[in-house]
Amino acid sequence: MPRDINLFKLSLYLIVADAVIVGLIFAIWPELDLRISAHFYDAATRTFPWATDPWIVSLRNLNRVVDMLFGVAFLLAIASKITRPELPLMFSGRMMLFLSLTFALAPGLIANAIFKEHWHRPRPVHVAQFNGPAQFVRWSDNGGSCRANCSFFSGEVSAAAWTLAPAVLAPAPWRPAAVAAALVFTAVSAVVRISAGGHFFSDAAFALIATAFIVWFIYGAIYRGWWRSASEEIIEARMTRFAYFVRGLFGFK
Repeated sequence: MPRDINLFKLSLYLIVADAVIVGLIFAIWPELDLRISAHFYDAATRTFPWATDPWIVSLRNLNRVVDMLFGVAFLLAIASKITRPELPLMFSGRMMLFLSLTFALAPGLIANAIFKEHWHRPRPVHVAQFNGPAQFVRWSDNGGSCRANCSFFSGEVSAAAWTLAPAVLAPAPWRPAAVAAALVFTAVSAVVRISAGGHFFSDAAFALIATAFIVWFIYGAIYRGWWRSASEEIIEARMTRFAYFVRGLFGFK
């Protein structure tokens, strides 16, 4: 248990340290974002050619498939419970709560609904350095010309980084490998979006950092904090009451 506590605290220190390092470096030297994106830009055609590369498109679609599979599995579990409330949940109630909350908060609310809609940083394909109409701004500047679906920070990279949530629930012997696989998957998603001119490096980096923090926070709340005392039986009973409530709304007994 002490080792588990130390690892839990260490993960927070790493997340905070990464946020400070990335934030300072790209705020002080914002041109690094341009230099990284320039490696994927073809000045002759004035495009990001990897944006239409079949391999890059396939990798981007893979990220979407992972999101869809989770959504389908979650909806099936909820539908199954509402259809037959007397039957146990398909998955652990605590696990369903953890995975659904982290997914709804990280790529759903924080990335796509809040930052991408209200942090007005133009994407690489839209800035003048890459033949676009907008002026480049550093990640910390919210005075850009983008009005909606903007660059900071990446929703798709956040969705890829969300795979850290199921990874930390893996059995202890497999957990390091699962977390490493989630980080590799996130890195691939980041390269896909950067190479296509969809996001700057700092957009992808903060997507990972923000999502990792949300996973850490919700894990602490559910598995170590206020929800820890609730047994699976209690969670199951609450989900059963919720299922009967939903059935009642639609006139089912």
